[in-house]
Amino acid sequence: MANKRDFIRYVIDAKISFRTKKDESRVIQGQVVDISTLGWGAFLKESIDVGTIIDFDLTVNFFDTHLIGTGRIIRVVQSKDSARTGF
Repeated sequence: MANKRDFIRYVIDAKISFRTKKDESRVIQGQVVDISTLGWGAFLKESIDVGTIIDFDLTVNFFDTHLIGTGRIIRVVQSKDSARTGF
């Protein structure tokens, strides 16, 4: 993911799951691409609208504690490479 911020982005092996405030019954899951001071980037198999408020649960292999919080989707870009297609 291109660095469009003035903060260092760290690549980590983490999973993300979240629910939108509109549809709390639907769980969206993905793989975290990187994380920085102001947010994280993730690879998802489905698109989500920019501006959507989410409750997230980020889990990494090297911590017992999850990073749980509320956030807002600020950017969505379709991604295609030889191994996968998603957002």
